[in-house]
Amino acid sequence: METWAMKMIDSNGRLPAGLLEGTLTSLGSYDQCLDIVSASKESNVSTFQGQYCTVLLRPPLPARSPKYSSIAVGVKALSNFSKPGEVFHDFSQNAQYFYSVAIRLGICVPSTCSRLEAQKAVSKASDWLRLKGNVQNCETKKPVEVTARQIVSLLTPPVILVLCLLFLLPFLGSGPNWLNIVIPYVEGCYSTWWRNLLYINSLYKPEQCLGQTWYISCDFIFHVLSLMVFIPMFRNSGLIAAIRYYNPIHHLGSYCIGLYAGYAIVKKKFESISKFSVILGWLFSSFLFLSVMYGMRSWNSGVEGSTVVAVMYASLHRPLWALSVAWVILMCVTGRGGIINILLSWKPFLSLDRMTYMLYLIHHVVITVYNGYTSYTVNYKPITYIYIFCGHMFISYLVSIACILLVESPCVAITSKYFSSHKSGMSCDVIKHDQRGDGVEMVRVE
Repeated sequence: METWAMKMIDSNGRLPAGLLEGTLTSLGSYDQCLDIVSASKESNVSTFQGQYCTVLLRPPLPARSPKYSSIAVGVKALSNFSKPGEVFHDFSQNAQYFYSVAIRLGICVPSTCSRLEAQKAVSKASDWLRLKGNVQNCETKKPVEVTARQIVSLLTPPVILVLCLLFLLPFLGSGPNWLNIVIPYVEGCYSTWWRNLLYINSLYKPEQCLGQTWYISCDFIFHVLSLMVFIPMFRNSGLIAAIRYYNPIHHLGSYCIGLYAGYAIVKKKFESISKFSVILGWLFSSFLFLSVMYGMRSWNSGVEGSTVVAVMYASLHRPLWALSVAWVILMCVTGRGGIINILLSWKPFLSLDRMTYMLYLIHHVVITVYNGYTSYTVNYKPITYIYIFCGHMFISYLVSIACILLVESPCVAITSKYFSSHKSGMSCDVIKHDQRGDGVEMVRVE
């Protein structure tokens, strides 16, 4: 047997260990497969190379009904499939998960095989196993090609820096998950990037460019709408205070709570409340915080809950969370924040606060690139989560610092120099932190 043939066999994914505990992925050896080259013995010319394909396997299941249901609800048609204690009984009790996920294998085939030919071979093998097999994608090692769109992105103004980085991602890496995670993430921006620049992307379907920026769009839309409220209230001088919070209407209640909190700060509505009311408010806000965080814990653990509770949680958890945050802000501003105010006013936090916006934009790209590069299964224990979280946070901060120093800060300096408020006849005072260090940003327009 020739070396290339052995490498091709060795690069295939096997039946994943821990299948009965939910391990459904065996990626095989992605790099070894793509590095395979078979050369003719006579002419020493390459005849074919390794081609890595992703295969998804699912058991045949009846159509899912109803359309929206808990993942904890099993497939009724399989409820009496076999006796308890048997392997097929365990599979049938958890078959509903295969509506959302699939057994994923990485296979290595010669580059002379088309995806259609690979699909035919997989279909025959999966039919023998009584499974449905699908070749999701195939790829070979190719030289990097820079498209015109990616060249133009290098010339794009710094204000859309993250979009520029996104357009450059396709040729910055590779991996068994790259075509399934990174490429779709980037392709979503090719035709919809303009929505992000106009801050209207949250008005469209969830399939959007840079999904995490839904919040910025909502913030912009609500900020514009808030002018209709505050300008009549403050005719001569006014305070526009906004708490930065896929459909904007779902977040309108939270934003209105933020607007009222800003109005209450200006009018000093909470300056003279009693100590008993303060204690009661802290207890109630703490209760709301814990209820929002742990209210659906059983549901997330796979236990089907009450429909009434689920509906109440879905409709109320956002405004209740915003109400709790608003209480903390009001107490800190009025000098009743105690240790919470001291902690939030800690100087290192104030330094990190200046990077939060860039960090917010860039962290999702960092996580997507990591997931695309991953060529092995991850054992998700608590210690693994901690390591991955710390790595993501550290790299995100490093990239954010570089973007701020190289792009954002120069742009802010140029804007301040050539477009300062006094040249346009407006008076604008920005108060970032008052003497108590409460961290509230306010913009007064006259």
